[in-house]
Amino acid sequence: MIEVVINNNQRVRDAVDYHYQGDVLFFNAEKPPEESFLDRNGWFKYMEGDLKVVDVACLHRDMMRPEMLRLIGTHMVKELRERFDV
Repeated sequence: MIEVVINNNQRVRDAVDYHYQGDVLFFNAEKPPEESFLDRNGWFKYMEGDLKVVDVACLHRDMMRPEMLRLIGTHMVKELRERFDV
């Protein structure tokens, strides 16, 4: 387990040389971020396309709480249905 944590930490620090070609549906923790790197604008250097932002009324760390996941899931279903006509 220790090796996994060390490897994950190293991979996070490695430079990312990936540029996504497409639109992104971004769920933004609306309350002020506790970490400065949690900024929606930071994604633009990794993507080419539209960034659609859905604000979620919580802190970033709370986005995996059941009530937030229900809200996020509802938005995802809506977007997928609209985009793919299902």
